Amino acid sequence: MALADAVVRARRIIRAMDRSAGSRVLAAGLTLVVLAAACNGDDDGAPSTTAATVVVTPTEPLTTSVPVTMPPTTDATPSTTDRTDDTTPTTEPPPSTTAPPPTTDPSDEAVRQAVLDAVVESWRVFNEAKLDPFNDEKVAALGDVRGGQLLIDSTDIIARYRVENQRSITNPDLPATIEPIPETIELDAARISATVTYCRIGSNIFVETEGNPDGSDLVIDDSINAYHETAELVFTDGAWIEVGGFQLERYDGATECPPLS
Repeated sequence: MALADAVVRARRIIRAMDRSAGSRVLAAGLTLVVLAAACNGDDDGAPSTTAATVVVTPTEPLTTSVPVTMPPTTDATPSTTDRTDDTTPTTEPPPSTTAPPPTTDPSDEAVRQAVLDAVVESWRVFNEAKLDPFNDEKVAALGDVRGGQLLIDSTDIIARYRVENQRSITNPDLPATIEPIPETIELDAARISATVTYCRIGSNIFVETEGNPDGSDLVIDDSINAYHETAELVFTDGAWIEVGGFQLERYDGATECPPLS
């Protein structure tokens, strides 16, 4: 009976213990060794010399006492594998050994070149129409490179050539030319309008076809002059066209333009 009493007392002690995680672990491993004194005897009163080992099993399931940190349940912070920016690089890039990029947007260079090409083409088409004013195809081509009031004025000039039987002839000694000045290009913020200054050599020989009594061409004007002029262009239907312009300076008798002042 002494052994039974010891077991009962051990169970009471375990129930009285605090139910913290540490106490439950301690209870799980608690082993009570109850020594039954011989003087207390068994049922027959004879002293016992046997040591009884009692394993007490806790009445609650055991749980670990080590705290576990769970991952966040929200998606406020995206996975690093989903990042597309480089604000937090995993490695430090090596020092650059190349020159820094130009401050000018490369696309602007293409736009500027397109403007220069458009000015030259506009002048070339108009010049071809003056050289051959009765060629309907060449006259119609003006609508591809010019617009607005400039197109109206240009077609009016060709119409007058036709009515008065006039035309231009290329000077064999100094052909007419045009030379845009790249540094004078000005583009609007939207890149849909531009101005550029150019040097034009006006050397065509202006004649009346078969105007002389012998049937030869009558020379009306064979003077040579140089001009600084500014062209106005707009970007429409995927192309730059010239729509206007004005003269800055005329250099009578000059075969080239002086530097812009």
